[in-house]
Parts: sequence; structure tokens; C-alpha cells
Amino acid sequence: MTNSRNFRLLRVVLGSALLILLFAFLLRRGGFPVVPPKADLSQVAPSVVIAYSLAWTGILLVRSLRWRYLLLPIANVPWWRVIAVSLVGFGALAVFPLRLGEAVRPTLIRRGGIGWWEAAGTVGAERVMDGLFLTATLAVALFSTTWLTPLPNHIGALKVPVAAVPGATTGALVMFATLFVMIGLFYWSREFTQRLIEHTVGRVSAGASAWIITVMSRIASGLSFLPLMRYMLPFLAWTCVYWVVNATALMWLMRGCGLTSSTLGQAWVAMGILGLGVVIPNAPGFFGAFQLSLFAGLALFFPTDVITSTGAVFVFYAYVIQVGMTAVLALCAWLFSSWYELKSGSVIEASPKV
Repeated sequence: MTNSRNFRLLRVVLGSALLILLFAFLLRRGGFPVVPPKADLSQVAPSVVIAYSLAWTGILLVRSLRWRYLLLPIANVPWWRVIAVSLVGFGALAVFPLRLGEAVRPTLIRRGGIGWWEAAGTVGAERVMDGLFLTATLAVALFSTTWLTPLPNHIGALKVPVAAVPGATTGALVMFATLFVMIGLFYWSREFTQRLIEHTVGRVSAGASAWIITVMSRIASGLSFLPLMRYMLPFLAWTCVYWVVNATALMWLMRGCGLTSSTLGQAWVAMGILGLGVVIPNAPGFFGAFQLSLFAGLALFFPTDVITSTGAVFVFYAYVIQVGMTAVLALCAWLFSSWYELKSGSVIEASPKV
């Protein structure tokens, strides 16, 4: 068992190293500096860095708070614990490779009435609704902003046409809309889903069929917030706040780093493409996928010489602040949570059944 675990760990480490090397090669091939010249970095006022760091902290807190509305139908988890677990989970997601950090939030929150699969159901639903909201608003932002004319047939020195960005957005919107519909069907048509599994998987293995049905039933219990507007509406409201503040802060960082003509629409496009770029399994710290996504977003509006100079400064500070602050807040949340529980012996009480 130990050898098997060590082998899996070795595969993850090697896979992460290969992804880092691949993205480093792509960045170098595209002419995008990972670390811009010190003279360019020093032109950004410290107040810009501090302001964006504070804004990013607030963004993560809003993202943490809204998760509680998805958990309330299952258990009454204290606010402080939802925030602490969320921040630790975000940190793990930012640091661990291949999106392995996705399992951290369900693992840490499963106490007093919340099972792992139930929690995973809320996290999965949150991801899908975020993806649907982000791609839909990204599509609006894309077609309400003015692009370069004609669009370059390359991003930096990479032979990837910039016109592929809007097309990828359309594909992502269709995908998340489909997933959202599937979630609804899965929740409201549980009996149909169960019969389907029994008549397909059950013909091969009755044990596997029973296990899948049990897991899906537990996940479905994590979706119990769907028909409850007293939980769904606040979640959607905080989701709007989360993304609007995110885009606004990114716009001010763009301006503070020298892209002075940046608009909220352009920042929203950059944010949306970044969100889609890091949603797939990638290298530790989102390295490479983060930078290339932002450069692709900037390529719609700024010429190559701008995005490889001033744009590179913006990408550097956005990456360092987002990943760095997320990791720092995760560490602080873990230390606080450990101290608080040790001192008070706090436990999570299950809420009354809704």
C-alpha cells in the first residue's frame, strides 16, 4: 500500500514538473517574460500593489461567505468555519497541481451532518454556476468591447490566432449550460437516473450499480439548495458581487501597471478568459495557464509590443498577488481554525431538516 501511494505521488510530482517545463517553454516561445525587467516593475506604485492585495482578500472572503448558503440546507455550519475551510481550500487549489485541491473543502467541512459527497455536490454545483455566469457575461463583454482590427493571427510569437478566443468562449458557454441542465435533471429526476443506472451498469455489475446510486444520491442531497430561493437568491447575489468586484479590481490593476486606457469591459474579458484557462487541470500555482490566459485576453485589445512589455508587468503582479495572497490567507485560516477549535472545542451542529 505504501509503495502504491509513493508511486502515485511520484507520478503527480513528475507530471507537475513536466507541466511547468511545458508552460515555461510556451511562455518563452511566445516572447512573454515570466519576470519583467526590474526597471519596469519598479514603475508600479506600491499603493497599487497594496490596494489590489486588499481587494483580492475581500474577493476571497466574498467567495467564501456565499458557500454557506449552499451548505445551510444540509447543516448549520458557523460562518467562521465556512470562511476558514474555504480559504484553506482555495490555497490548496492554488498550490496543488492538477486541481487536486478541489477535494480539500469537502474533506475539511465534513462534520456534524455533512458527508463528503454532500459537500462535494455543493462545490460541484458552485463550480458549474460560476462557469455559466462567467461565460455568459464574458460573451456579453466580448461583443460589447472594441477589438483590434484586424485581429492578429498570433498571440505574441505563438502561432495561435486571437480570433480563437471568442470561439473558445462560445464552446465553454455551451458546455457550462449543458452541465447546469444536467444538474437540474439529476436533482429533480433522481428515480429516472437510478433506473437508468440499474439497466446499464447493473447489467454488468450489481455491486457497482448500487455503489454509483448511493454516491449519486448523496451528491443529490448536496444539491438541496436548488429549489430553496431563500438560499439560492443570496448565493446568486453574492456571486454577482464576487465577479463585479473581481473585474473592477483587475481593471484598476491594469491601469496602475501602465495599461491606462483599460476599461471594465476589457478587464472582464481578461478575467473571464483567465477563469476558463485555469479551470482545467494544470501545473502547481496555475503557472503558465494563468499567464497565457491573461496574455490571450490582452491580445484582443493591445498590440504585441504592449502586451509583452506593459502587459507583462500587469500579468506578473496579477499572478504574484493572486497566488501569493491566496496561499498566505490559507495558512492564516488554517492556523486560526486550529487555534480556535483547540481553545473552544467548537463543533458543527447539524441544522434541522429543511
